[in-house]
Amino acid sequence: MSDFRTSGGRRGRRILFTCFAALVIFAGALCLFLRVTDIRLDGDPGAYDPQEILAAAGIRKGQSLLLIDRDQAASNVQSAFPALSNASVSCSLPGLVTVRVNESRIRALISYEGEQWVFDEYCHVIGKAENGTRYVTVSGLEVSGVHVGREMTADRANAGALACTKTILTQLVARGLADGVSSLNVENLANIEFVYDGTFTVKLGTGSKLEYKLERFASVIQSVLEEGKTGGTIDVSNDGKSYYSP
Repeated sequence: MSDFRTSGGRRGRRILFTCFAALVIFAGALCLFLRVTDIRLDGDPGAYDPQEILAAAGIRKGQSLLLIDRDQAASNVQSAFPALSNASVSCSLPGLVTVRVNESRIRALISYEGEQWVFDEYCHVIGKAENGTRYVTVSGLEVSGVHVGREMTADRANAGALACTKTILTQLVARGLADGVSSLNVENLANIEFVYDGTFTVKLGTGSKLEYKLERFASVIQSVLEEGKTGGTIDVSNDGKSYYSP
């Protein structure tokens, strides 16, 4: 009985070792054959040189696809080109790496430790403000960390305001309305509002259903501008209802 158990244990260990060795060989083969053969840029890089953007990602031809840190590569691009928003990197067979970037569509301004900092619709910090440049002024948002090329950070008390700011700005950009926004106030998360076209005060109410509210705003502002209105208040804070008052 003892000899049988010993023999069985040895066979089990041999099987495990064989499986492990096969796995190592298989992984090595994948690393050997799944190599980067092409690196492409997708999106809208604006005035930036596509080759410089690709170089900043730190990915080279011949590198194993399995060993690419896509998040780090995207972070490299974002750090090198802060004005490009939401950089991402993806890999696809047989050996294609795609770096996706878009030039930021909005420039917002926030005060941090006595200095004026600029960030984009994804709350990535672009750099310090420049004189004579138009920015969206954001008030009521207190951040805890500002690093060029990275998303701003906020403590627990201000996390909601930061999240709302990001949602509002990205939704305005998605609807082609970013150029008309001059200021955003998230000081009171029960009464968020922004100024559009310099003369319209837009009331969003709470931070819930922001995407839906901004969709309604897009419809209302189009109708109001077509009627030749030049100012007033647009209230989309109530579910399913929109109000305009001159």
